[in-house]
Amino acid sequence: MDEPFSALDHQTRELMQELLLGIWEAQAKTVLFVTHDIDEAVFIGSGWS
Repeated sequence: MDEPFSALDHQTRELMQELLLGIWEAQAKTVLFVTHDIDEAVFIGSGWS
């Protein structure tokens, strides 16, 4: 996924991040997520353990 949320407004971006983490946790698949937003990288990277 190459910056899939970059064009979204802040509220929609946060919602999509939460949805992605939910799908990721439910499916237990590998996800390659590219972003230049450090806060987003930390949130997504630490969202599922």
